[in-house]
Amino acid sequence: MNKEFHYWITGIIAYKAGFSAEEANIIAYSSQYVDDNNRGKKILDKSTNKVFTHYISQTMDILKPKNKLLRIYPIFHFIPGNPVCAKARRRDGKMHLLNTTPDNETANSLLQAAFQADPASRLYRIGIATHSYADTWGHQNFVGWHDSFNALGLNPIPNIGHADALHNPDLVNFSWQDQRLVEKNINNNHRLLAAAQALFQHYTHYLKTTADWASLKADLTKLISTPDEQVRIKAYRAYAPWLQSYDEHIWFSEAVAEEKGILQYIPFNVFPSKCAWRDGITKEKTDWYKFQMSVIDHEQGGIKLLKNIFKQIDVNIAVV
Repeated sequence: MNKEFHYWITGIIAYKAGFSAEEANIIAYSSQYVDDNNRGKKILDKSTNKVFTHYISQTMDILKPKNKLLRIYPIFHFIPGNPVCAKARRRDGKMHLLNTTPDNETANSLLQAAFQADPASRLYRIGIATHSYADTWGHQNFVGWHDSFNALGLNPIPNIGHADALHNPDLVNFSWQDQRLVEKNINNNHRLLAAAQALFQHYTHYLKTTADWASLKADLTKLISTPDEQVRIKAYRAYAPWLQSYDEHIWFSEAVAEEKGILQYIPFNVFPSKCAWRDGITKEKTDWYKFQMSVIDHEQGGIKLLKNIFKQIDVNIAVV
């Protein structure tokens, strides 16, 4: 899934399920920010001289060391599911313990944990868990591990996730073929609507509302029906005027003052900028801080749920 689902469609689903406009905005932003939270920062608290270091939930470089990827991909983007799931049947008969399958038990457990999280951080947890849950449809039949199981071509070169498939699995209104599978013809909109329905049902069950899926399904089907992305984005905006435009920097900028200086003009600058909590704020009340603490909670929950699976491949996920 890409930003169309993680932000726009997630926000629409949340609102239609019964969350308020403000709540739906937080859930949608948190869901998409999982992908944009890809650079670690050290934030100075000038009043105590203590430094806050947050976790990243995505990396833009899939060739990072495995110990980085083990934490990020299986927990946030490629949650292992049922390797013998019917949708996972391959022409070569192979299975993988870490294979991502839709609506799997671990992804459901993380979403349920989010619904039960502390009220102060609950919406952020729901957004993060929603991202991971939705990706079990978009990233199905790939593993968040450097493995030839992911290879789509004739040359079985190990790849991480769906790198070999490029962005094909994430695109709205797109059909493609996964030649590894028995059912090789993939319609992303079918997967998207299945994920949307499951998510809507989770939200309405949590909220104890009786919102109508059939009506929302008809609306979503129409919204995603055009092949032009910009036309779809315009349609989302018109359908959901209460959903703000997404700016990946806004939460960070509201909480943190970043001093870049002349280094910001250096291409591919590797020197970290100086960051400090903004004067006059309580960091614990900022959206960015709440999101970052929720990332930690989501990760720790994922480690507990996945540790026994990773033990079977001689990996202690708790220490990588």
